[in-house]
Amino acid sequence: MAASVVCRAATAGAQVLLRARRSPALLRTPALRSTATFAQALQFVPETQVSLLDNGLRVASEQSSQPTCTVGVWIDVGSRFETEKNNGAGYFLEHLAFKGTPLAQAVEGPSENVRKLSRADLTEYLSTHYKAPRMVLAAAGGVEHQQLLDLAQKHLGGIPWTYAEDAVPTLTPCRFTGSEIRHRDDALPFAHVAIAVEGPGWASPDNVALQVANAIIGHYDCTYGGGVHLSSPLASGAVANKLCQSFQTFSICYAETGLLGAHFVCDRMKIDDMMFVLQGQWMRLCTSATESEVARGKNILRNALVSHLDGTTPVCEDIGRSLLTYGRRIPLAEWESRIAEVDASVVREICSKYIYDQCPAVAGYGPIEQLPDYNRIRSGMFWLRF
Repeated sequence: MAASVVCRAATAGAQVLLRARRSPALLRTPALRSTATFAQALQFVPETQVSLLDNGLRVASEQSSQPTCTVGVWIDVGSRFETEKNNGAGYFLEHLAFKGTPLAQAVEGPSENVRKLSRADLTEYLSTHYKAPRMVLAAAGGVEHQQLLDLAQKHLGGIPWTYAEDAVPTLTPCRFTGSEIRHRDDALPFAHVAIAVEGPGWASPDNVALQVANAIIGHYDCTYGGGVHLSSPLASGAVANKLCQSFQTFSICYAETGLLGAHFVCDRMKIDDMMFVLQGQWMRLCTSATESEVARGKNILRNALVSHLDGTTPVCEDIGRSLLTYGRRIPLAEWESRIAEVDASVVREICSKYIYDQCPAVAGYGPIEQLPDYNRIRSGMFWLRF
């Protein structure tokens, strides 16, 4: 098998070389070739076709020249739709179907529920929440949309679309509050600490500026090269002062709320320093983000948008997730225009809105004796101004 793969690769390489010899355009010097802009390159992304079955189930696909395709069903349901009695049903079904999502109650549910959940409980949960209007059949790769639509009509057209008493279940509004959880274990070699503030929901236009801000903060691991020359100020500072083993930012979105924060791993005696420097970078973005670093963050975000769609599986996941969260798949060209509108003043404004003087949620695990008191961490969420 390995030999055949090598042969195919060698053959493909030979074909590329032959085409290069036959194409005068490829022999021109770089200065004579026309260069497409990032936005122009995005125009060649295949169109996402979306259709609606009679029962409200959405069918979406992106056809390409790939020899295979990825197909999946996305359902807008999870632990937030559960009760205390059936908490864990969604997670149980996830392990049966290998797809699911966390908000409100713990996704795995209490152990006593897992022991007593019956087939009838799972059937009731399915019949109550798995409705066609909240489902998306997505596909990407070598797939024809009409063929996918015919198959959807045949196999999924009978999924019900009405709720009991013709009423859609209502959800209890989410409320974020500053809080902390600490689990000290001095046997571990490093401390794990996360800090986050409340972020916006999926549909908020503020997400793009916050993603740029996260890109400016960046991420770091002690195995990275570059040292103090890393572009992220926090990363270069972490190297120069040996602050941590690694850190990464995160932005988790739900329907109407989210979590915006960072997680770091460090030596037990560096927790206070790392927290101080991280919060200092947050405050700097709120008060003095520069145009040059915002431009760098925008380029990082552009690269991430494209690289995350490399292959039929991530494309299929993006289609399903986009239709559930945005109601449509936003073209990459539109994302580019939103990114282009972000400048330093926008980053400062949006970061101040979500980060400055906000109560964070803090989690610590491991040898965390030196993790600052919550009140000290809270005081690091603003700078005194004179």
